[in-house]
Amino acid sequence: MEEQHEQIIKKIFRHPGQVDLHISRLPQETKELFMEYSKGFCGDYGMALKYLLDFTLNFGPALDQVHQVLAEHELVLGKLLVDDDSNPTGEKRNLLGKQIRTG
Repeated sequence: MEEQHEQIIKKIFRHPGQVDLHISRLPQETKELFMEYSKGFCGDYGMALKYLLDFTLNFGPALDQVHQVLAEHELVLGKLLVDDDSNPTGEKRNLLGKQIRTG
């Protein structure tokens, strides 16, 4: 009789193919952030993790390229600001060095 109860409990609390995951070294802030994020998945940590992995694997490389382009533009803009500060006449110039007319 007790064996039947155990089988019933296993059927109720264990879905076929379900895998448990235990992460032991997780910073408290990261844990809290993930738990908060998982609320968007009705607290289903597995689906939240799957979504994050899918997003990272599918869009990660493209986002890396976007970050690289933004970094390159930031360098160009930084150079323009340096050039603007070193310009005593206050002339505005484009990237090709041609004067920009204002007013």
